[in-house]
Amino acid sequence: MVQGKLEKIGVKVILGERVNETDGKFILAKSGESLDADQVIMTTGITPVNCFLKNTFPEALNAEGWIETDDYFRVKGTAGKLFSIGDCSTFLPNSGAQVMDAIKTIGFNISQTIGAVAKCESAPSDARLKRGKVSPKVTLSTVGPNDGVFETPVFYTQWLFPRLKNSTMFFFRVKGELGLKT
Repeated sequence: MVQGKLEKIGVKVILGERVNETDGKFILAKSGESLDADQVIMTTGITPVNCFLKNTFPEALNAEGWIETDDYFRVKGTAGKLFSIGDCSTFLPNSGAQVMDAIKTIGFNISQTIGAVAKCESAPSDARLKRGKVSPKVTLSTVGPNDGVFETPVFYTQWLFPRLKNSTMFFFRVKGELGLKT
């Protein structure tokens, strides 16, 4: 649906192809075709940039370079004293909404850990921490200022949520959760 919407507004979508830039020209790697474009947006996926952990916490990274975290957001190989959340980690990656939902849980777990360490105790056991929750997968892609697609495992819409995101970027939710006036 998103590809159709992009093409409808004049965007040429090329999937499964690498683009090389040579002398200001964009060349498709497989076909050698030269692209005549005002702008090329390369969307190559997400690559973790967590290599800074290799020397200090080598067990923390998986083979792909993601920070290995358990259901309590604790980083593997750090004796339960280092936490990770968001795009860099294996638990709840790539979802701002899920990360926002998990803030109170990770805050509680960090607080419990700081309290234990302050008392010269080892990191708290699973029984003293809160487990993170994974909500159903939701995808929201906007296309231009007035269009987009919102999809859940149960339904999709092209109207309400895409327009709400375009007009507010959901800042009202964050402000409300932080206790800030809108």
